[in-house]
Amino acid sequence: VNTMDKVINLHNVDIQLSIWELGGQKEFSSLLPVVCTEAKAILFIFDLTQKSTLLSIKKWYKDAKKENKHFISFLVGTKFDLF
Repeated sequence: VNTMDKVINLHNVDIQLSIWELGGQKEFSSLLPVVCTEAKAILFIFDLTQKSTLLSIKKWYKDAKKENKHFISFLVGTKFDLF
């Protein structure tokens, strides 16, 4: 698990970013409640060259919604240059 915390100032408002990268492996799913509970937005990132990573997003999304019904979700495909 990789994490990064950063505070940015946007239009004189401090915004705290806390980014958690879980890697998509099943063993990290137990961390989902910690990551999701107070999240305002969640990025679901998948590999465009591996269809299985896109298919796994559905489960991660459903599990995240069980923990937090109000986050904004973003779907991001990576490795476009290899697609």
